[in-house]
Amino acid sequence: MARLLSLLPLGYAPGTCRPFLPPKDALASVICDKNVDAGGPSRAIYTLFGETATLRQFFDGLLRTDIMVNCPGNPSRRRVGTAPSPQVGGMVFCAVQESSPTVVWTNEAQLMIFLAQGDPEGPNLDQLYAWWKKHW
Repeated sequence: MARLLSLLPLGYAPGTCRPFLPPKDALASVICDKNVDAGGPSRAIYTLFGETATLRQFFDGLLRTDIMVNCPGNPSRRRVGTAPSPQVGGMVFCAVQESSPTVVWTNEAQLMIFLAQGDPEGPNLDQLYAWWKKHW
């Protein structure tokens, strides 16, 4: 759990994140309330896996269950890398779940998947995606 908490994006006040039942084959999961950074999610779930194959399998499972939309300025599902390296570091997709904008991404080096959601009142998908770009 300590490793997972150390990998969370900035903007969470102490006590904002708490343990959450991890999905099958995951090592740990936390659910967090509002991130205070500009455009930060209203709630988010962060999950740590033990190997890349199960991380990718879980991500692919989310693709089948979410209503995907194009991410602002980008295709709906794409590989992302970390500058300055051209190497792929993970995947990202955007969705709308029950009127809530959602950005889901993986970080393969950290073996983590991140699911960040806004509310119909905000942040909207553009704001949430901009927040993701700052924290990726």
